[in-house]
Amino acid sequence: MDATCGISKFSGEDKTYSSSKWAADIEDNAEIFGWSAQQKLIIARRSLIGTAELWLKSEKAFKSYDELKTALQKEFPDTLNSKEMHEFMASRKKRKDETVYQYMLIMKELGKRAKFPDYIAIQYIIDGISDYESNKAI
Repeated sequence: MDATCGISKFSGEDKTYSSSKWAADIEDNAEIFGWSAQQKLIIARRSLIGTAELWLKSEKAFKSYDELKTALQKEFPDTLNSKEMHEFMASRKKRKDETVYQYMLIMKELGKRAKFPDYIAIQYIIDGISDYESNKAI
């Protein structure tokens, strides 16, 4: 069994991957694979990197996944105010190392998290693609 069973690493720094999404991924996989409570805790701990991993090392040892999840979501809340999300989405451009489809899905998820209407997310997606205006018309 892979140590993290395909769970995305959580750093707490990536605005596209919230602590709620991380927790949902852990819980979905735990249900699918029939993990014990101990396995769920171990895999959750192993999926933390960067700032989240440093935070974990500075905290008391969590004895259950639920304790870890609660503390992690308190430390890395999902809440981004509307202004911050508008600024982030306006500055987010399609990178050379991602496909247009990957970029679109990331932006769609950000818009969904911000509770923006679809037309706003679509406008940010279009604005973030560097191309001639005539090529952006789909």
